[in-house]
This record gives sequence, C-alpha cells and structure tokens, in this order.
Amino acid sequence: MLERRNYDKTFADELAKDFCQIARINLKDGSRYGDAPAFRALLYKVLNELNDMNDRMISEWFKEQKIVRNRSSIFHALKKVGTYYNSSRPFRVVYDIYFNDRREENIKRERIRLEKLKARTKNIKQIVSRVDSDRLNMLIDTVPEERREEVFNVVNLRIKSWSWKSKDQCEIIESSTSMDGMHW
Repeated sequence: MLERRNYDKTFADELAKDFCQIARINLKDGSRYGDAPAFRALLYKVLNELNDMNDRMISEWFKEQKIVRNRSSIFHALKKVGTYYNSSRPFRVVYDIYFNDRREENIKRERIRLEKLKARTKNIKQIVSRVDSDRLNMLIDTVPEERREEVFNVVNLRIKSWSWKSKDQCEIIESSTSMDGMHW
C-alpha cells in the first residue's frame, strides 16, 4: 500500500506568496511565453522539495486556489527545471535563492560570460579605433602578409616621386616673332 504523504497547506500558501513576490509573477498566469513557464516550474520545485508535495498534491493545492494545473504538466515542468536553469539568467537568480545545489555552476557560468563580454568589448573597441583611424591604415590592414612588401615598395616609390615632382620646374618663354619657318 502506498504511503500517503502530508504537506503543510499554510506553508504552501506562504511559499507561493513569497515566490510570487520574488519572481514577480502572477500565480494565475497560464502564459506559455517569456519566463512564465520557467517560473511556474520553479514554483512546483519549491513546493515539491521544501514542502514535500508531489505532483498530485501540487495539482490539488492549485485546485483549492481555483487554478487548473494538471499533474502531467507539473510532472513535465519539474523535468525541465535543469533546462530552464541553463537557459535563463532571471530563473537562475531566483533558483539560487531557494536552492544551493547549482550555485557554484552558476558562478562559473557568470565568470565565463563576463570574460567573453570583456573580450567582445575589447574587440569592438579595437574595431572602433580602427574605424576612427585613417582609411590608409584600414586598407593596409587588409593586405595579405605575402603581398605587404610589394605594397610597401609601391607606396615608397609614390612618396619619393612627390619629392622630385615638387622640385620640377618649367619656364615658359614667350616670343614676339613667329617660329614657323625655323627648322633644326
């Protein structure tokens, strides 16, 4: 014969009230979008583990609140808690308030996320500084390593040509007579 577990109804009421305040959810919200399903699953876990309620008891407790939550939905939601924990930062924050079993995992995940964010920010700053620099620097950065010497020689010749072009002078002499019949 199955042993019938008992739970504390007033403690379940308190847990649900506190949970709704912490997670900022409405107990009657049946939405399938956003964080609502994840937080409902977490509420089921809180009731299950902190008040020793199984899916049937949780369903009955909701029925007393005039809210329909069937046992199979509760059972499947409890199975998804790990997935929600991995995919939702707000969920992790509330989960870690109630349970300690994944806190170290969350701290490691946050460190990795912050390191990636710092690296990404550094890359973006480098790109922005390159965009702010002149176009020639950006163009030269795109030249493959094996072609850089060739580009250097071409640019060097161009710079040298400026020095002799600027020294080149012409003198125009105007004559008062025509030079039509003159041959050399």
